[in-house]
Amino acid sequence: MLRRCFGLSLLLIFFPFAGCQSFMELARAMEEKENEDAQPPSKLKQNERERQIESARQNESVRHADSRRDVNVPDDGYFRLILNEKTGSFSLYFLSDPEKVRYEPLFNSSDPSASYLTAYVDGQVYHLGNSKQFKTRFERIGGAPAIVYESSFLIVTQIFTPIKTLSSPVANGVMISYTIENTATQRSSIGLRMLLDTELGEGRKQVPFITNTQIVSSELLLEGSSEERFWVSRGKTTALMGSIVSPVDAEEKGPDIVHMANWKRLNDTPWRLRYLKGRSFNNLPSSIRDSAVCYFFGPAMVDRNNTISYTIYLTTEDIAWYNMTAPLPVGTATMMNPPAPSAKPAAAPAPVSAAPAPAAAQPPSQVPSPLPAPAPVPAPVPEPAQQTTAVVVPAPVYIDNTTIDIALIEAEARAEAGHYYREGIHEDVNTLFLLKLQDILDQFVDGHILLNEQDLINIEGAIEKLRVRN
Repeated sequence: MLRRCFGLSLLLIFFPFAGCQSFMELARAMEEKENEDAQPPSKLKQNERERQIESARQNESVRHADSRRDVNVPDDGYFRLILNEKTGSFSLYFLSDPEKVRYEPLFNSSDPSASYLTAYVDGQVYHLGNSKQFKTRFERIGGAPAIVYESSFLIVTQIFTPIKTLSSPVANGVMISYTIENTATQRSSIGLRMLLDTELGEGRKQVPFITNTQIVSSELLLEGSSEERFWVSRGKTTALMGSIVSPVDAEEKGPDIVHMANWKRLNDTPWRLRYLKGRSFNNLPSSIRDSAVCYFFGPAMVDRNNTISYTIYLTTEDIAWYNMTAPLPVGTATMMNPPAPSAKPAAAPAPVSAAPAPAAAQPPSQVPSPLPAPAPVPAPVPEPAQQTTAVVVPAPVYIDNTTIDIALIEAEARAEAGHYYREGIHEDVNTLFLLKLQDILDQFVDGHILLNEQDLINIEGAIEKLRVRN
């Protein structure tokens, strides 16, 4: 342990004078040593990653010497942000084990260039940090580290502000603000895409993503105006959460679209990947269980010399914090935390309760039940709750809506079996289907996900159908 800390100290001291190539090799070797007991990734995916890392490193060494800046968060040291001043790529780490001083990457850090920004201007697409049209520089804006991409027609500013979520006593994430300024001579259609190479949920018995309403085991496309608030990529010791709706300010503009898909498919597509419902996170043969999240902002029409702004949040897991702003729609259940009663229905009867005696006016039929039936107007809460409508943590309400789609899981099994058949490999559809159900049940038993009664009934029914059929 002491040797490792001493080696890291020497590495940081000589870091500004050393090439990025030696640093990446040492960091990767140390990480591999620490994770010897972990399950090895697929050799196909590993080989593909190694080729991509080697190619990116060679290209970078030809263009310029890499320069990475470790942006330490003041006062606590639990959270680390590392920025590449030349390309703008970044990595996030959290101190998951303070005793061993072990920082866990929240997404792929072995190849930071796998996560990057793309700008869209009037039909043209530019890979920021890699495009000759844009110059990249590091700045501090209001004390916060920032990366600025500037060309003759567009300026994109990416600002990283460390934050603490509701249940965290230390900084555990960043607010990333994007400001896009049209410096062209005409009105332009401008958009921004951020590809994030997630990896924590890629294990054999892990779910790639979880949202506040569903388990995401196959490709998913969400609109920013959907009922989803966040996504979670869970590992064994830590997790990465990303916002879809702002947990801080309902007026903050977030992404227009969030696309969860195979990283290689998204990376190989300059702008938008055609969405295919039920498609897995595989891109055989070279990219297996390789997940990614792609944020899309715009395109939107921007007048000359005008700007547009967007904000997202990337933190460790804190469900309560991400549920603070927009109320859950009626009848929507959260997979990991049940939805709290909305404050809006309680506020409506408040003026009326001052005149007549509220206790006598309540018909027995309006008393809420543990599983309320859907209704256009929710029933008033009892009198003590009406006096405290601003309570932060109200009593939970459990709603037995399904959180998994059996038909979608079965369709994914059929698609995988068809692919294997075309490759000359026989895989039974029913066996693949059962394995996928088993993965979900394992997650439930281990406490990583929440399945309600209806989910378990549906899984039992699907297994019974296969038993009767055979």
